Amino acid sequence: FSFGKSQSPKFTNTNERYIERVKYLVEKLFPAIKTKLYEKGSGWDLLMTTDSKGKENPVMNFLREMDFDKEAEFPRALNYFTRSQLISYFRSAFACDGYVHIKKDKKNIEIGGLGSSNEYAYTEFHRELLNKLGISGCIKSEITCKNKNGKKFNRIVVSGQRNARLFKEIMGEIEGKEIPDSLFDNYIRENTTTL
Repeated sequence: FSFGKSQSPKFTNTNERYIERVKYLVEKLFPAIKTKLYEKGSGWDLLMTTDSKGKENPVMNFLREMDFDKEAEFPRALNYFTRSQLISYFRSAFACDGYVHIKKDKKNIEIGGLGSSNEYAYTEFHRELLNKLGISGCIKSEITCKNKNGKKFNRIVVSGQRNARLFKEIMGEIEGKEIPDSLFDNYIRENTTTL
């Protein structure tokens, strides 16, 4: 999502199914909103407007209630979410920006893309929320070719069999980002003790 003082909120993504899902939810939860879809590069922008020329936009009001930090742009209100609300938040974020990378040995799994930002505080905030759910992750910072200004890009990475299994148990299946159960067979065998 992106929004500004004089700009209607918009959601940008390259996955048409996610765009349709957000469109459905916005129109269901905010009936006064008119959605408009525009092509943007290889994806789409979903603009959320009203007939009142921006004076009263319920999506904008909701986003204001989320109390975004002005510098790092993270929604501070997430601190007050229940466990199930946090899981829903991360499931949506992961569906849009997350990835699953299975290494060649089929034992090591890297789950990433959560809390990605040029602002370290934003990524750190999201890592702490994942810790509250019992999921450990580390922050990887790197300079990517997209960052022309040389600023580091930060992302949370959850790696290893144990963390990947916990992530799947807590978050459940996420369409398009499946983690095969067969990857955990070795983990279960290797970590089972007999008396």
